[in-house]
Amino acid sequence: MRASLVIPTYNRNHILCQTVLCALQQDFSNYEILLVDQSERHDRDTTEFLCSLPRRARVILHKPPSLPGARNRGIREAKGDIIIMIDDDVVMDRDFVSEHVRCYGDPEIAFVTGRITQDARYVNRVPFFFRSEFLKWFSSTNFQGREPGEAYRLAGGNFSGRKDAMLEVGLFDEHFIGTAWGEEYDFSLRVRRRGLRIRYHPGAHLHHLNAREGGCGSRSRFDADTVYSKAHNLAYLIEKNRVGKTCYPYLLWYIYKQVLIKKDYISIRGARFLPAGHVALARGFLDGFVRGRRKAL
Repeated sequence: MRASLVIPTYNRNHILCQTVLCALQQDFSNYEILLVDQSERHDRDTTEFLCSLPRRARVILHKPPSLPGARNRGIREAKGDIIIMIDDDVVMDRDFVSEHVRCYGDPEIAFVTGRITQDARYVNRVPFFFRSEFLKWFSSTNFQGREPGEAYRLAGGNFSGRKDAMLEVGLFDEHFIGTAWGEEYDFSLRVRRRGLRIRYHPGAHLHHLNAREGGCGSRSRFDADTVYSKAHNLAYLIEKNRVGKTCYPYLLWYIYKQVLIKKDYISIRGARFLPAGHVALARGFLDGFVRGRRKAL
């Protein structure tokens, strides 16, 4: 059984090199590394590092930038029977690939999602009074347990699947834009609708660094595109899949709090940005709502 380790990346440098070094040091022998690079540019050290990679690793240039698009490019070009997806700012043990692959000794398993640890400040927590499964999809606490079992979704930064199962499900929806928030939950819903099993395997563990440098999401406090994309993706996900409508008020508040309630906005620049930010939120929600209705399953 051959594995393909796919790493979509965008505008990362030192931390990307660290992730690729971990990927190269795996104890599993029959695997390749596909680095799907959507970056505008790299610094000199990173460029030299990428040019010196061994034959096991391939750099695939992908435009325009799109996390679902990069995932799909990696899936299509992968030569492995098992495709493993990770983020570009993680560290992992030498047996990471082996732990994913060994789960597929069970022919009933189509997908595996692994354990993710990260600093507590990056862990989202769902309010105790919500019991909706839909709300759990943006909570990282679901993927820190040490007991294996069945999973209801894949964790976007640490999962794997049989290539033929990924193609059967229909790959990732490239209508998720910007940070692509929700694309892995959308994919997971389609996996489950086809009756395919997802296994949670804590042995396939990595640590997510949540690097501030690069990545598919802008860290700018004054970025209307980020506000737009988050609102769009939320409405698109809900309307396309006909799920979570009762959670709309909480999720809209969650996005509003994330992108429009910041101490940085208590300034002249913030006062100028807030009207544009509110317009972007409304436009994103409306556009996602309409597009999701058109794509409804």
